Amino acid sequence: RVWNMRYRYWPNNKSRMYLLENTGDFVRANGLQEGDFIVIYSDVECNKYMIRGVKVRQAGPKSERQAGPKSEGNKRPGKSQRNQHAS
Repeated sequence: RVWNMRYRYWPNNKSRMYLLENTGDFVRANGLQEGDFIVIYSDVECNKYMIRGVKVRQAGPKSERQAGPKSEGNKRPGKSQRNQHAS
């Protein structure tokens, strides 16, 4: 299947803001949720890209995943906590 997405960026203070538009259909078709990844591969010989979704799921019952550790309650994880799954 062909997915048409648009990559954009614009200056934001002293850095840039990056955005990949039109990913909603891909996310829904692959059942991706918050914390999951979209991975894009480049084939330099064919000058084409391949995209795939990577689901990141923690072990344990669903109720434990939603509540999180008792000391943190339902606090949303910070950026550094979300990126622990990237390795």
